[in-house]
Amino acid sequence: WYQRRVREAVVSTQSTGSSGINAEYGYITNNLRMAVALSQEQKKELRQIAQSIVENGKGILAADESTGTIGKRLGGIGVDNNEGNRRAYRELLFTLPKDSKIGSCLGGCILFEETLFQTSSNGSSMVKLLQDQGIVPGIKVDKVL
Repeated sequence: WYQRRVREAVVSTQSTGSSGINAEYGYITNNLRMAVALSQEQKKELRQIAQSIVENGKGILAADESTGTIGKRLGGIGVDNNEGNRRAYRELLFTLPKDSKIGSCLGGCILFEETLFQTSSNGSSMVKLLQDQGIVPGIKVDKVL
């Protein structure tokens, strides 16, 4: 996959002169370096996590709306965009009734950074709510270091 994407990036750069492809090439080569740097044990663990997320046709819930994006959703129903309301919205998503068996449909959930540190109304962390249902929590990484 990576080799194909690198080839596509190089061919596209040669034919269009696009500098945007260089960013893609950098992303791909950085990920290749990371994959090479993993130990066999880490690679095995990563493979097991990935397989558990997609087993039996499970999907991934993208609950990683930024403060601005979730504000638009909340504003559309006349609710203020504050931390408490964002927490309540996410808790609603993560605490469906046990008989809904959300864990049988979802293998993973992408979280916004704020959610990692939020707790539900019963004191459980949002991450634990997902884990208790067999859902692997994750976070998007798109900040510049």
